[in-house]
Amino acid sequence: MKITIKLFGGLSERSGKREFTIEVKQDASVSEALAAIRATYPETGDRLADSLEAGYINILLDGRNVRFLEGMDTKLRSEGVLAFLPPVGGG
Repeated sequence: MKITIKLFGGLSERSGKREFTIEVKQDASVSEALAAIRATYPETGDRLADSLEAGYINILLDGRNVRFLEGMDTKLRSEGVLAFLPPVGGG
């Protein structure tokens, strides 16, 4: 199934991608989508993995933070949108 990936802030700037699609198996999880991103776009996938490991990135599935669903085990839906957002600061 196809999933749309959206990158925001420095993630999109550093990767040179704002939005792209990936193919994942039916009932794939967020972690499986990340693996698919790493396989298809290694540099972007590595940056996402590093940001996740540092603990400062939010992942939204169809507008809902996966932290409040099933985390990285959250199942994706066909034509879903998976967004990666770095923290936002300002004054």
